[in-house]
Amino acid sequence: MSLRIKLIVLVLMLMVLGIQPVFETNPGAAALDGEVALVCTDSRDADRDVELVAAYLENRAKQIDGLLPDARGTTRFVASLNGKAGVAMQDAGIVAIAVDAGLDTWTTAAVELHERAHLLSFSIPDHTARLMHSLPAPARNQYAATNRAEHFAEMAARAWDVVSVLAPDGFCPVGTPAELLRSAEAEVPGTAGFVAWYMRHPKFRAAEGAIELEREAERLLAPHVAEWRAIWSSLESRRRPDGTLQPFERPASLQDRLQLRRAHARLAGGLGGRIDSAQLTLSLALLRLSGRH
Repeated sequence: MSLRIKLIVLVLMLMVLGIQPVFETNPGAAALDGEVALVCTDSRDADRDVELVAAYLENRAKQIDGLLPDARGTTRFVASLNGKAGVAMQDAGIVAIAVDAGLDTWTTAAVELHERAHLLSFSIPDHTARLMHSLPAPARNQYAATNRAEHFAEMAARAWDVVSVLAPDGFCPVGTPAELLRSAEAEVPGTAGFVAWYMRHPKFRAAEGAIELEREAERLLAPHVAEWRAIWSSLESRRRPDGTLQPFERPASLQDRLQLRRAHARLAGGLGGRIDSAQLTLSLALLRLSGRH
């Protein structure tokens, strides 16, 4: 094969790699890996799926909607996500929760908040990156150690585990909320920042032990308070009169969506993040050459 042909093949390969993310950000390109349980399902356990989702929604902790914003396309429940409990699809504006992972009021709420935290980090990548680069690494045995994007999302989930102890609803916590926070912070640094944010919710502020927990959260997050205040301010700006938070909008332009995806890939870091970042940089270059925005 001549050098000219090799160069042509290389250029074509680069164009294919660069074009792929453009199609992935198309509004109709992202799809759920499964069926929406309350609408339709091919599962042999369809009736059971519907009953499980209905039971969860009836008893769901409503304060979640005052802690982190939902996706533009709302949270949907699907029969299966191939072993995952949930996924956040930023470009499609959807959070999906898997029924086959089990649904209960406490742990599924943590999954919802984990996925909403992914949406948050996607929407404010600069604020998130500044915080995550300043925090210590999680304990190696924690899912948060996967990458910085998962670290951020796990902070939100672990914070829910902590504040839930203020209103246990049927289970007996081991240790005080402040003790649980110290343990969570040691395993997933940054948990205290989400705890401090959650403590603004009236349900938690009025609970017994709230003052002690809030003070401990403030003590633990003190070295990173400037980074947290930027994130809290962004969240508070979405507050509605009823106390819930405005869902995240989908970025208006294709260029904006690609730039946010690149920022998120850089946040995740590691080999996979670097590869995704390079591919998205190529996509943005091709987009500029084509004159599209």
